[in-house]
Amino acid sequence: MPRARKAPRRSGHGASSRDLTGDALLTNASMQDEVKTAAMKKRLSGVRALFKDYKGDPFNSLGQERTSGLLYLSRMVRDPGGSEMKKSASISVDGTLELEANDTDEAQATQNVSVASPNAREACVEGDFQKERRFARALATLSDREHERAVMIQEGAIKSIAKLARLPDTQTQTFCATAFANLSCEAKLGEGIIDQSIVPSVVALSKARSKEVKANCARALSNLAACPGCEFRMVLEGAIPALLTMSSLSKRNMECTLYALSNLSSVDKPYARIEDVNSAVLNLSKWDVSAKMEARIMGCVCNLSCLDKNQLSLVDDGVVRLVSRVVNSALRKSTTDQNWPLKSLALCTQVFINLTCCDRSRSALTQQKAVFLILKLMKYERNKQIQQASAVAIARLMTDPACTDRVVKDGGIEAISSLAFGVFVGYEAHASRTCAGALRTMCARCFP
Repeated sequence: MPRARKAPRRSGHGASSRDLTGDALLTNASMQDEVKTAAMKKRLSGVRALFKDYKGDPFNSLGQERTSGLLYLSRMVRDPGGSEMKKSASISVDGTLELEANDTDEAQATQNVSVASPNAREACVEGDFQKERRFARALATLSDREHERAVMIQEGAIKSIAKLARLPDTQTQTFCATAFANLSCEAKLGEGIIDQSIVPSVVALSKARSKEVKANCARALSNLAACPGCEFRMVLEGAIPALLTMSSLSKRNMECTLYALSNLSSVDKPYARIEDVNSAVLNLSKWDVSAKMEARIMGCVCNLSCLDKNQLSLVDDGVVRLVSRVVNSALRKSTTDQNWPLKSLALCTQVFINLTCCDRSRSALTQQKAVFLILKLMKYERNKQIQQASAVAIARLMTDPACTDRVVKDGGIEAISSLAFGVFVGYEAHASRTCAGALRTMCARCFP
């Protein structure tokens, strides 16, 4: 008996595909799933190929480093069927959306550009300064060689450095300041350097923010001030305000400023705007400085007091107050410290000698009670030179009738008489003779 064929399974929504065709067929849904699965496997195989076993020591470590895999990413190629296709699709739907999309994209693009533009400008500027930095570094290196400096100056290196120094780049400014400081060491070519307008360039460069640049500028101006005959040009081209500004930054800058002022005041005749040097020295005297710097300041005052027609300006500007402060401080410190340097005291007495040479300044000195200070120095027994210089200053004051009364009121008769007769131990004979001449002058004026 033939075996009965089993009835096929039926689905709940009608006949199956086997019923219709008699063969096993795939539906549309199953075909799509299979295609997606094949595509996914293909993509996964491509991603898997990116992972490669790597064995090595990329960071130069002692042990051998092994990783399970290293992912190499290449540059992503822009897909032309991406945003452009989406944008065209949105455009084809509605014209209104097209305008809004364009406005939004343009606004977003503008916003991105405005945010990125400062960085782009900085990168552009940074890149533009690379060539100038190399030039400035080369000039600074050449200026460090003494045998190359004269050639550099003759070939016009000063103008090139000045042009590079105007760039707003810190490294370039540092190289330029170093080159200026090195070239200013050539004392023989000092006047030729100043003729090439190096002073205005250094003054302009001293306004930079870098402390290293300011220090080299101070050193350059100090070296240039040592050139004889160029003092007026240095003052006229603004060297003093620049030095005063830089002096407060460091001790080294203060020393450079004092050296420069000392050279600017070492002249035989006063030049125009010598009052700027007077004001600068008196301003620096207000700082709390060491004994060495204080002596340097008093040296500048002594130089300035030698100049005719400048003594009265110094007295009017307050030089007596400066000398009084230095004298009182030095006398107090020398009492407690026997090794305290007396150079400042010696310079103070020399300042009084110089100031008493001028007829007009003598009256101003007596009005500001300078006689009391001179008599105090006259009684100082530790240094004979100070006593002798004080006696000379008193003798010159006695030549003025208006000053004689002041000397008598301040108790100068006793001090002068004691010094004249050599009562005080340690007084030199020259000082005694000087005081004797002062007493004789006083008697001749008081009892004609």
